[in-house]
Amino acid sequence: MTYVPFDNQCRFNAVSSGIGPFVVASAVPGSITPAQALAGDGASYFYFARSANNKQWEYGHGTYTRTSPALTLTRVVTSNSDKTLFAVNFATPPIVDVFPSAPPTLDVQPFPFIPPLPTGHIWGFQISMTSVNTIQIQPGRCVDSQSANYITQNTVILKNLSSWVPGTGGGFDTGSPGANSWHYVYAIMRPDTGQADYCISDNPSTPTVGTGAIPAAYTSSRRIGCVYTDASVHFPIYSHIGDRFVWYNSVVEYTSFALPVGATVFPLSGVPPVFDCVGQFQVFANGLAAGNTVAVFSPFVNGPAGITLIGPAGGGGQTSATLDVLTNTTPSIVVTSTAAVAFSISTISFTDHRGREMGG
Repeated sequence: MTYVPFDNQCRFNAVSSGIGPFVVASAVPGSITPAQALAGDGASYFYFARSANNKQWEYGHGTYTRTSPALTLTRVVTSNSDKTLFAVNFATPPIVDVFPSAPPTLDVQPFPFIPPLPTGHIWGFQISMTSVNTIQIQPGRCVDSQSANYITQNTVILKNLSSWVPGTGGGFDTGSPGANSWHYVYAIMRPDTGQADYCISDNPSTPTVGTGAIPAAYTSSRRIGCVYTDASVHFPIYSHIGDRFVWYNSVVEYTSFALPVGATVFPLSGVPPVFDCVGQFQVFANGLAAGNTVAVFSPFVNGPAGITLIGPAGGGGQTSATLDVLTNTTPSIVVTSTAAVAFSISTISFTDHRGREMGG
């Protein structure tokens, strides 16, 4: 029998998913099985295993044991998509490349290779409003909030505030949305099938699955944005660009508020709560006398070290500024004044890192 060198020829479909030894099901078209390559019983070989969609992969070495009718390979992992040295729990039967010796660097191998995404990675998933009760979500890809799986959605999906259904249609995970409240948009996935979808939830940390409309198999999730429902339980329109959400109509927070001398905390409605955001605000001080000042700053800052609005030279006029301020989870900002004035605030936009730091 003639030996067949199997450097880029030995590639097979495994029988099953999971973390067990790779069992040969069939050769990938155009390739051969280890048996056809005369792999030796008890010999050690290097391998690269990947899911068909390239979301999961594993590189390592192991020992073949020839058993009828299949050839099995034990797994000693060198690197994988989970960034561990444990066997990947493949959601679907993987494709396995086998090498008689350590291959050169992975990036020159003939098989497709996608390196692991960094923790917190997110791309795409832009949200827009198509009607007062429907949002449209663009394709995207991200690491889930557990840093365990990649969620990839390649199609545009529309979601409304009715009970969740797969694909375009209802998006709410459980219960019903309230008026004048924030809700959280998630990319979700079934790790067992790789099926991705979206949902809307009142829970800021994780959507409800298993006990509501969403099946329990959707265990992988990542928050990709927030939406607000007004007094009519309608979506006010914003533009979503990267991590910035710009209101079509600025949110009027306070108009001619009687600002006293000293520090005042202003709770906000145009910035989502629960996690820290950077809000962009238009502020006005009316009747600020010459020599007096108004300072606007973050609750995280100890004292008025932020933007200062200085009173006009003539006194009694209007002073304004547009500024970015880091809000807290309330959310709120702090304003101090050296004189009593009429003060107004509107929220123009907010920047939401969408769980990139895995804290919100």
